[in-house]
Amino acid sequence: MMNVKEYVERLFIGEDALHTSISKVLQERNITPKSISLEVAKTLRLLVKIAGAKKILEVGTLGGFSTINFAKALDGVGSVTSLEIDPELAQFAQSNAETAGVGSQINIRVGHALESLQQLREEQETFDLIFIDADKENYTNYLDAVIKIAQPNALIIADNALWDYRVLDENDQSEATIGIRSFNEKIANDSRLETMLLTIGDGLVIARLK
Repeated sequence: MMNVKEYVERLFIGEDALHTSISKVLQERNITPKSISLEVAKTLRLLVKIAGAKKILEVGTLGGFSTINFAKALDGVGSVTSLEIDPELAQFAQSNAETAGVGSQINIRVGHALESLQQLREEQETFDLIFIDADKENYTNYLDAVIKIAQPNALIIADNALWDYRVLDENDQSEATIGIRSFNEKIANDSRLETMLLTIGDGLVIARLK
């Protein structure tokens, strides 16, 4: 008997050659972080369309799989700004975006994300959908920073909210796990936000700025 994940992927998603190719390269380069899961990618595309988002900000580009999914969901109208600390990954992601036909809609900024977020604020940029998927230790700092450049009613989304269920293990006191726990508690109790955690993929938090 198939499990729930297999059932959902077979019926609602199917295979994704881009996901496979990006994952293969990341594995060959011994890069530990993984791209978002296929069910999360499909959910993000739906959220872009439901919210009518046109200016998307992504914290953490990696191989560009989520970046490309956001751009495709825009249907040619809008833009994606993505923040990546690693120049080689930024170049790899941009190349993937060009191959996918959405390179012109994507702007990847290379540098420390918190510094880039401050620059965006100084430039008076605002966004109607923001996705956090970077170093887990800084999730709460990213949340504080993105709220300052989020439009009213903007969606703020974060991946890895369950962190392979390590957030449930009180004995796990690693910096990344503590970072995710702190983020979950903060975003769940922030009076400026309406928030829910979906148990798809590795846990997807979705919040709306009031």
